[in-house]
Amino acid sequence: MKYLTHFLFSAFALFILKAPIANAQFKGIYENCPNVAADPQKDDLACVVQWTIGYAAYIVGAILVVMIVIAGIMYVTSMGNPDRVALAKKTLVGAIIGLIIVVLSAFMVNVLTSLF
Repeated sequence: MKYLTHFLFSAFALFILKAPIANAQFKGIYENCPNVAADPQKDDLACVVQWTIGYAAYIVGAILVVMIVIAGIMYVTSMGNPDRVALAKKTLVGAIIGLIIVVLSAFMVNVLTSLF
């Protein structure tokens, strides 16, 4: 158990250390929207939508991770009970469908804002 704890902590620390490097290379969807991080421009609908989708993606990503962990815990603690296994699978499928919806909506917003 101690080895697993050290391994997971090390893996988590490596991912945390890589985040600033990846963020420094990321131009993002805000490159056409000046000052969008501080305050979205009120007169430009495309920038407001991009700003909203950007922050919503962070929130939904956190919720998605929590739902996948909950589904995994439900699956492990079901002890073979078919009703609990079905509920865990339903929770996992719902989380994955939510992820697909968020990714497609962000893609559609980026495509539409680049066209108009």
